[in-house]
Amino acid sequence: MKNVLVSWLDYRFDFEKDNPHVSAINGMTWRLHRYYIPEHDCDRHYLLSMKASQPEDTQMTAMLQRLGRDFPAHRITPVYMNIPDPIDLARIKGEVESFLLHLRDDSRVNIFYNAGYQMMQLAWVLCCLTTCRDFTRLFHMRKPEFTESGRPEILEIDLAKQQSTQAYGLLMHTRGDSRSADTCITPAMRSAYHRAEQVASLPNFPALITGASGSGKEQLARHIHHISGKGRFLAVNCAAMPDELLRAELFGYKKGAFTGAVESRAGYFEAADGGTLFLDEIGDASLLLQQSLLRVLQDGLITPLGDTRPRKVNVRIIAATHRNLPQMIAQGRFRDDLYYRLNPAPIRLPSWADLPEDDRRQLFNFLWEQQARKLNHGIKMTISAKATDFIIRCNFPGNIRQLQNLIAGLYVFYRHEPRITEEMVLHEVDSSQSDVNIHHPVGWHLEEVEKAHIQRALQHFRNNLTHTAKALGISLNTLKAKMKKLHLA
Repeated sequence: MKNVLVSWLDYRFDFEKDNPHVSAINGMTWRLHRYYIPEHDCDRHYLLSMKASQPEDTQMTAMLQRLGRDFPAHRITPVYMNIPDPIDLARIKGEVESFLLHLRDDSRVNIFYNAGYQMMQLAWVLCCLTTCRDFTRLFHMRKPEFTESGRPEILEIDLAKQQSTQAYGLLMHTRGDSRSADTCITPAMRSAYHRAEQVASLPNFPALITGASGSGKEQLARHIHHISGKGRFLAVNCAAMPDELLRAELFGYKKGAFTGAVESRAGYFEAADGGTLFLDEIGDASLLLQQSLLRVLQDGLITPLGDTRPRKVNVRIIAATHRNLPQMIAQGRFRDDLYYRLNPAPIRLPSWADLPEDDRRQLFNFLWEQQARKLNHGIKMTISAKATDFIIRCNFPGNIRQLQNLIAGLYVFYRHEPRITEEMVLHEVDSSQSDVNIHHPVGWHLEEVEKAHIQRALQHFRNNLTHTAKALGISLNTLKAKMKKLHLA
């Protein structure tokens, strides 16, 4: 894997004070090539410009000429980022995040923190803490006047230890609620979350999240919004309201537009302007509403009910559905042009049934701790290994949401019990009157199949051996002998 360096051209400190087009040998970029690159075996230096193109940035040209003359063996690639406003954090983060993710597959990326304006530094920190955390490292420079050697020192910033940096102080005031307390990303989910993070790096890029009900689609939508770092997040369920009411809620209406409209009201699109609007169950939207949504995606325009003047909105639309939209398109129930507008980068979440056992166990442990914080003052209840294994083997039609509800029920109804047992779990599963079934991962060996079958019967009859033996069509003594042989006793 290649080792590359990424940094901003520093327009304040990379050039002589009296002549801004003459690069300084005591500037940060020159010092990186003098001290950092030889010591860290960098394959390439990506030098970032605020300007949109090479002709616009004569200072970049001067710097490249100086570096080429002083360090002819170093490989330098200028990157023009088009940042017109150095304090527009959302724009800066979006641009650098997209660039870093482009390097993700074949490079270990070392980022030099010092160069650039304050919001540029903060953008690096945000990227290193979120979407780019698994392949980036952040470095800063200690000036020679503060070192014993009398030469600059390049030091890695350990954000996990909250080292004192100007950007980290800013971060504590801007990051808001941490997603780590509410998000669990298992190995089987990483692909979906990686795609979501790439979507989040592009301003207002739409997304369509598919997956079974309860698989975490809104959670993933909130993740996209959180790391995009701007505006409000609003969610609307397209299956929860009649069509006319839904259109009024989304687009707003003028006074007198319909009976009961006694005053004008802004809709969800205007309320989410500058942020994200999550449209859940988009497959249930009417064809008329689909046409209106298409216009928003194409032109960014909405027209409130009863009005004739369209209004411009700047909103990222994230839609989600459990339905088969291509099949609905073939049946004439969903517009193909809307589908392709929403779906330039499809994201699919796996269902609970699709998750391997290790992923299920990771999710269970995460939700068990989460409900402890919410319902039991952070104190985790004790649960037996058999009860945990029983839950892991369950196939929940309601997916992660159903698992979450089951765990919440255990915390509510058994909080004073010394230990959660398999029987308590089975009672809650039966009480839910849901189509929960038990999955036994067995192979082809007859003994494995027989063991799994007896286990299932025992669970069904709550370890009543007489009833279990009768249901299996064998004697009680035969059942006991089989249980002993299969290590079930």
